[in-house]
Amino acid sequence: MLRTKTSLSLLTPHIFIHLTSKIENDMDNQLYKGTETFQLLIPADSSRSVIEEWMERGVQSDIRLRRARTRGCVVVETRDVMFAAFVQRGYRVLRVNIKD
Repeated sequence: MLRTKTSLSLLTPHIFIHLTSKIENDMDNQLYKGTETFQLLIPADSSRSVIEEWMERGVQSDIRLRRARTRGCVVVETRDVMFAAFVQRGYRVLRVNIKD
């Protein structure tokens, strides 16, 4: 990212185009790679319905539930991006962490 205080109006069009394309390329390199583990912090009372949903959908990746440090919460870990997105939309997710 640009961290200088240089105004974009001071840049020539060629330099501006070069900088924006470099930023876009850097953003493309940071997209989903397929090896990430999604950690979702949810209330403990929602964990049963998350497991039932995982079983009903027949998700092809593993799921792991563990106690969280936060009292009354559980961490759901999965590598399936679609299931993680479903849990995030369908349940009250308190926090999301993505590990490479």
